[in-house]
Amino acid sequence: MQMNYKVDGEFEKLYPKTLSSNVKFNNGVNLEEYKKEIDDYINKTQDKFEELWSGEDGIDETSDIKPSKNLSDCNNGWLLVFKNDWNNNNFNYAYIPKVHLLVTAKPSTEGVKIITGSSGGIISHKYVFFRDTSITGHGSNVTGDNARTVLYKIYEY
Repeated sequence: MQMNYKVDGEFEKLYPKTLSSNVKFNNGVNLEEYKKEIDDYINKTQDKFEELWSGEDGIDETSDIKPSKNLSDCNNGWLLVFKNDWNNNNFNYAYIPKVHLLVTAKPSTEGVKIITGSSGGIISHKYVFFRDTSITGHGSNVTGDNARTVLYKIYEY
């Protein structure tokens, strides 16, 4: 239904003005401010990936990698970056979602198998244990072809 009103003897369209600035949530934010917050969140133009750890680690049972941010405190989880053990190439990426903490009943004994690759067509496997605050691995991660890749960086994603 279209609404009209008369101005100087002529009918013009009536556009109601919302009163959303009068509607306030319990936290004191009005409806217009909330809408702007949501629009800003949805329309983010740039993702920010914070580096949480850097080094070169084959992730064996003696490894004790401690990212600077707990898995549970990350937006979605950790992004692991692997590379050749001798050169900065053949990068591989693995995502560890923070829901992993809910899936795993015993994080010290229930690991995650990560497949990485190295130059020369090498396929290597990493068996890794993820806790909220740290990462350890298995001795097989540093033997044979599995030793050809190392954990290089961890980012929040």
